[in-house]
Amino acid sequence: IHEGTDCTSDALGHYWNKDEITADPWADVTYRDVGPEGSATVGLHSVTTALYESDIDGHVFIVHDYQGTRIACAVLGNSVLIGAGGGASPEQNVLASAPVEFVQYFNYPGPLDGSAVSGTISPMVEYGKGAGLGQAFAFTLWGVDPACKDGPDPSTPNSCGVHIHEGTDCTSDALGHYWNKALIADDPWADVHYVTYDMGGGCSAEVTTGPLGTTGPGHCTTATRSSFKAVTTGLSLDAVKGHAFIVHAFNGARIACSVLADPGASLPLSAGGFIPYFDYAGDLRVSGVVTPMATLPAVFRAPSAIFGGASAFLTPTQSFAYSLRGVDPNCASGPTAGVANSCGIHIHEGTDCASNALGHYWARGSFPDDPWASVSYRAESGLFGRYTATGVSPGVITGLYQSQIAGHGPTP
Repeated sequence: IHEGTDCTSDALGHYWNKDEITADPWADVTYRDVGPEGSATVGLHSVTTALYESDIDGHVFIVHDYQGTRIACAVLGNSVLIGAGGGASPEQNVLASAPVEFVQYFNYPGPLDGSAVSGTISPMVEYGKGAGLGQAFAFTLWGVDPACKDGPDPSTPNSCGVHIHEGTDCTSDALGHYWNKALIADDPWADVHYVTYDMGGGCSAEVTTGPLGTTGPGHCTTATRSSFKAVTTGLSLDAVKGHAFIVHAFNGARIACSVLADPGASLPLSAGGFIPYFDYAGDLRVSGVVTPMATLPAVFRAPSAIFGGASAFLTPTQSFAYSLRGVDPNCASGPTAGVANSCGIHIHEGTDCASNALGHYWARGSFPDDPWASVSYRAESGLFGRYTATGVSPGVITGLYQSQIAGHGPTP
């Protein structure tokens, strides 16, 4: 991201809050693995710029070549997005990760259990124009075919495939792959597939971030990478919305189906406008934002003493980023060992800031241990002597869904 705000003149230098951050955070943000026709898909980058979404809106995004020359320009603005399980939402400029409801393909006879397929297909964003129009999306799947551990069978059509189809429901034939045949001759879905691998409880499809889960023995445990698939379909997001997203087995059979729709309530949550805690009498004044807070399924490996053996299952987990100012300078070295809540940042049971926030919020009936106990920030010296804290949580296994935590307070 550069300081400039249009693509008709000098884009100026890299854009970040130089009052807060000395070194250029963009210096090592690059792409690689350039494919056919100069395509490149890159993992999601986290760049600490100390700028808010409103600050970067309208600034230019520049692509450089191998020599560092500026070769392409776009102006940042709102993206149109959908997810499996959700319509278009152009007002959102945070890409959503939405859990997906899959069902077994209507006439799949087995032996795999198509209803065991689950995961996330999102964010899905639109790019390009005309014959260059397409969808870029990430996915995380488990319960898929373990035979796909080495990728698809090149001699079998649709082997290990994940595709948008022409059909619009999961109760009948999904028809063929969906793309604009008037603009694009060859099927762009032909080489879009997943690869599975075993993490101790089964296998998983890959393409987003982190080890995210398992359906238990005999099904698949996910281990995924942060990456996008880009498929040039010649179709807009409005056109693909409502169509079937199909998962195939190693032998090409259709095993599971979901319908692309609006992520809705699964969109990430955010918190800002911090005020002093209702009975805090000190001098610290925290400001900033906690966003996006997304809920994804993650693996929870059950203690054998509780569940009678080695087992693992999916449970909702919160992942979030934060950028705070005015935090406690004593947290420069991190929390004090043995002191409860030292330098903590947690969701609490309370639902307003005018009274007691109560205790940390998680599904106590499912998990005896507090998952928030080790979640903390580290302070860094900032502008005008105010200490800042920025970071990304690794994932807090609370057992709570997005709808359950909405309205509860992140409390530094």
